[in-house]
Amino acid sequence: MNCLRFATIVKRRPYQLQVYRRVASSSPQYGDQNATRAARARILPFTLAGITALGIGCYVALLFSSTRQIVVTEHAPHTQNALTEIYDRTASKFDADVNISERLMGITKARKVLGAKCKGHVLEVSCGTARNLSYYRFDGSHQSEEEQSKKGGAGVKSLTLVDISAEMIEQGKKKFLALKEAGVLLGDVKGVPVRFWQGDVKGQIPPPPLNNNNINNQSLGYDTIVQSMGLCSTDEPIQLLQNLATYLNKKNDEARIYLLEHGKSYYPWWNTILDTQAATHASKHGCWWNRDIGGIIQQSGLEIVQERRHNFGTTWIYELRLPKVANMSK
Repeated sequence: MNCLRFATIVKRRPYQLQVYRRVASSSPQYGDQNATRAARARILPFTLAGITALGIGCYVALLFSSTRQIVVTEHAPHTQNALTEIYDRTASKFDADVNISERLMGITKARKVLGAKCKGHVLEVSCGTARNLSYYRFDGSHQSEEEQSKKGGAGVKSLTLVDISAEMIEQGKKKFLALKEAGVLLGDVKGVPVRFWQGDVKGQIPPPPLNNNNINNQSLGYDTIVQSMGLCSTDEPIQLLQNLATYLNKKNDEARIYLLEHGKSYYPWWNTILDTQAATHASKHGCWWNRDIGGIIQQSGLEIVQERRHNFGTTWIYELRLPKVANMSK
C-alpha cells in the first residue's frame, strides 16, 4: 500500500512541476504586453499633437502659397464682372487647385454633411464646378410622404444649379454627365429634373421645374437652398441672401438655407494675415476671404437655426430659415 502511494506521488510530481513551469514561463509574456500597452498610451498624445501640428502647418503653407505676390487693394477685383472673369479663367483647373486643401481643412466632409440634408426641390447657388453633386441623395420614386418617412425622409426631387460664370457651368454639366454615366450618384436620379442655369442670383431666379408629383411647385418655391463659398465671391452678399430668402417655400416650415463659407477668424492675429493677403487672394481666386460672415448673416434678417465654425473660425457653416413672423405673414 505504501509502495503504491509512493509511486503515485512520484508520478504526480513531474506533472505538477510542468504546470508550474508553464505559469512561470508565461508571465514574462504578459509583462511584455503590459509594457507595450503602456508605451502606446504614452505615444498616443504625442502622435495626436504631431498630426495637429502637421495640419496647422499645411493650412498655413496653403494660405501663403496661394498668395505669393502682393496685390494693391485698388487693383483687386471688386465688381461682379471682375470677380466672374477670374472664375471663367480658372474653371478648367479649379477642382485640381482646391482638392487637396479642401480635404485637409475638412471642407469635403462639410460638403457631404450639407448635401445629405438637402431635400425636396433644391436650388444650389454659386455651384461652381458642381462639387456637391456626389453628396445629394436623389429621390425619383415619387412616393407619398408616409412612404418617404419610413425610408428616412425625402431626398432631392429636383435640382437647379446656378452660377454666374458660364465656364463654371460648363464644367458642372460635364461632371454631372460623367457621374451619371458612371452610376455613382446617390439614390434614384432617374426621373429627377436636374438643370444648370447661368445667371446672377441677386436678380430673378427660375422657379423649381414642373414634375408629375406636384404641378403647383413653381409657385411654392424651393424647399432647400444651398451655397458653398458664395458670399466671398459676390459684390453684394447681403442683398444676395435677402433675394434667396424670397425663393424659399413659405408653405414648408422645414424649408432651409444652408451655407458653407469662409471669412474672418476668431483671432485678431489671424485676421491680420487674412486682411494683408485678401487683395492678392481675390485677384487669383475671385474670393474675398476676410469678410465678416456673421455680420452678413445678421444683416440679412434670416433666422439662425445652427452655426458652426472650424479652422480657427475661418470656416462658417450655417443652417438658416425665414423668420417666424415673416413666415406666418405669408
